[in-house]
Amino acid sequence: IIEDIAKSHIGCVILCDSFSAICPLAEKTENITGAIRTVGPKLMSQFCKRLRQILTVNNVILLSTLHLISNCSGYGPAYMSDGGMKLKYYSDICLEIKGTEPWMSGTDQIGQVINWNCTWNSLGSPNKKIGSYLRFGWGIDNVMELIELGIQLAVVNKAASWFSFGDIKCQGQEKLRTALLENPEQLASLEKEVKAMLV
Repeated sequence: IIEDIAKSHIGCVILCDSFSAICPLAEKTENITGAIRTVGPKLMSQFCKRLRQILTVNNVILLSTLHLISNCSGYGPAYMSDGGMKLKYYSDICLEIKGTEPWMSGTDQIGQVINWNCTWNSLGSPNKKIGSYLRFGWGIDNVMELIELGIQLAVVNKAASWFSFGDIKCQGQEKLRTALLENPEQLASLEKEVKAMLV
């Protein structure tokens, strides 16, 4: 299915949840007690090798989740991807969730901060740590992430609890977020300035 979409929809973004579900037909049809040696990692490696060329030629972005499993061998890391080690060589970037923290607004939890570790990055050095804001009822809060990046890059001015960008000045990040959502031109301007500094 993924291969067909990648071939027929040039320039698309495919989200797959998840590669960990790949298994041979025998694993699906045998009895639960059947002794089948799993070949999931080998299948996944072959699939990624075959798909890599299609993605590159058709300018397709593929995002997929993988699950971590305990490494019982006694060698290497305590946890490893159930897709095997080869997958990182077919990926441009691999991110691992290292944990979450409650995202509070006063005494109310409005979401979670997801802490990521970049384990593989073909565009730069790995082992960088980043955080994402997951807002309940919203999803990944890209506006809050833009504000955070803006503060780090000195595009958004911060003085104690006061924040300002362009004509907007308010107390607290939540109020700045609301103001930016109410002013799409200012939000677009912030995104443009942040992206220009990151490139």
